[in-house]
Amino acid sequence: MSVQQQVQEVIVQTLSVKPEEIKIEQTLYDSLGVDSTEIVDLRVALEKKFALTIEAKEITKSSSPKDIVGLIESKRTLP
Repeated sequence: MSVQQQVQEVIVQTLSVKPEEIKIEQTLYDSLGVDSTEIVDLRVALEKKFALTIEAKEITKSSSPKDIVGLIESKRTLP
């Protein structure tokens, strides 16, 4: 499963949305109307899924799923 598919799966499970509601290039706020509490929940779920640390400022309401995929891919390639 690709990073993008895994991120989408976490978004679906954490935010209780349908996969077709996720717009890969739209911000989470614009496409799903997420609030700051949901962003924290999403960040924690992503940290668990990918076993890495994500700073609060790295994922915000103005992040898109595409941004999140890029962030995780960059963190996974760090030494």
